[in-house]
Amino acid sequence: MMMATLEDVSEDESGDRFYEWDDGAEYPSVTTILKADPEKREKMKNWKQSHPNPIEYRDRQGQLGRLVHRRVLNQYSIRELPPEKLDYSLIDEDFEADVETAVAMWDTAPIDVGDDPRVEVAVRSDEHRYSGRFDLLTTNGVLCDLKISKTVHDSYRMQIAAYWRALSEMDGYTEPNEAAIVRLNPDPATNQNMTPKVERIGKQQAERLFNKFLQIQEIYRGER
Repeated sequence: MMMATLEDVSEDESGDRFYEWDDGAEYPSVTTILKADPEKREKMKNWKQSHPNPIEYRDRQGQLGRLVHRRVLNQYSIRELPPEKLDYSLIDEDFEADVETAVAMWDTAPIDVGDDPRVEVAVRSDEHRYSGRFDLLTTNGVLCDLKISKTVHDSYRMQIAAYWRALSEMDGYTEPNEAAIVRLNPDPATNQNMTPKVERIGKQQAERLFNKFLQIQEIYRGER
């Protein structure tokens, strides 16, 4: 694929995100497509019903995750990544400690970043008409996605498989040889030893996950 430049990322009222490119292409994000997963929708519905304050918790975790990403990835980015806007109503007494704990976990994660990593690069698949932005591609070809969650959801696996496929279509990049979902969970109730957890995904598994992603994309498009 010819190298195109990302011009803008827009978001509609429902939170669906679209990547707009300088050649006129406009594709939905990987995460927007995955919101159509019926299994994910059902789990989210059940979680909201059982959690005492789901909206505040979701927003706090989202802000925490974004700040952890910035702190970790700025170590490797050529230019400093733009700062995150803070909602101070979400910052409780444990928030700063959670950020510091998650960042410290990254320092012990078994990931060799190398001398020339790629950080937060926007990718797209013209064949399948979607876009996204991956967290980190190490020098030796490991595609990394950072999470602060308690568990690895199947949507995370499909997400990184979709990035892998899109990256393989992009000029100027070599295809990854492995993917890694790196969990930096700072919650001592679910991560007693405060250690990073890494789930590695090989090419064959990534291909199977990508096929599942395509099935969700059909639902998103109203084709199933």
